[in-house]
Amino acid sequence: MTRFAPLPPPHTTREARAIDTWSRRFRALGVSPATAHELARHRVKVAVGGVAFAAGVIGTVIAKSRGQDTPGASEPSGRTSSVHVRPRPVAVAWLGPVSSAQVAGAELAGVPVVHRTCTGDGSPSCSQIADSWLDGDGRRLPGCRRALGLPAGPLVVAAFSAGGHIVKRLLAHPRDRAEVAAVVLADATYTTEWTDRAHELAAPIGSLVDYAAEAAGGARLFLATASSAPNKQHPTGAQTLAAIARALGGRVRLGEEALAGLPAPERSWGGGGVHLLDYGARYSHAGHATELAPKVWAALVRPWFEGISGAEEAS
Repeated sequence: MTRFAPLPPPHTTREARAIDTWSRRFRALGVSPATAHELARHRVKVAVGGVAFAAGVIGTVIAKSRGQDTPGASEPSGRTSSVHVRPRPVAVAWLGPVSSAQVAGAELAGVPVVHRTCTGDGSPSCSQIADSWLDGDGRRLPGCRRALGLPAGPLVVAAFSAGGHIVKRLLAHPRDRAEVAAVVLADATYTTEWTDRAHELAAPIGSLVDYAAEAAGGARLFLATASSAPNKQHPTGAQTLAAIARALGGRVRLGEEALAGLPAPERSWGGGGVHLLDYGARYSHAGHATELAPKVWAALVRPWFEGISGAEEAS
């Protein structure tokens, strides 16, 4: 079982009530009382201290306590236990050359949305904005929170087009990845790198692969749509999306997407909390934000967070 560092006792009656509330929630998921209490203490400490809620760790502990730490013999490779703990996000950050009006409906009920508009060739560019948040520990998310006024707690990071350059930098550090409950990309998987230019094989974006690999366990969400819109001499979003799928290997499987309520993509890969949707030329680059994103959020993102609320409740 995953071992936790010792925690000090709660200092207030309010914290004690919150621990009791979360302990009952975890026990309802089938874990032992002792494990539920330990998880609850960590959940409340994270909320009070304003650091990341380790959803992946908690989901793993719950799965192991129920004997589901690895896929069963009858489960497809890349799919794990269906037991998930999904914290309610405290904010949605939309990044890139897109306004709230252009992605109307691509949001979560009751969750604040913050937009940081930028372009790939602006001054500063999306990449330069992300790099301005870099601190001495190699992290960018703390600087992002300060710059955008984002509260402590789990975030949904969404991006269109060049906004993906911010996302891939935000996900470069494991501590920053741990604070992101979901990543939703609307044709924002762009890179300048090729693995094999002659065979049109793009290089995968390492930080996106890292986050998607963690999301494949089912505790977090990584969802990306991509188009075949030209990208000068560089890979298209769809080519990079395919590279991410190749890098994930057996964690995702071709054509195994549950796409009820969504237009059919040309290709798709799925596994756990990962959804990679290649729409080719079926939508324009801009259409991934203005037309497709609201449908994706309605069909996949909002249902993902239904069921377990991260709001603190008094018993």
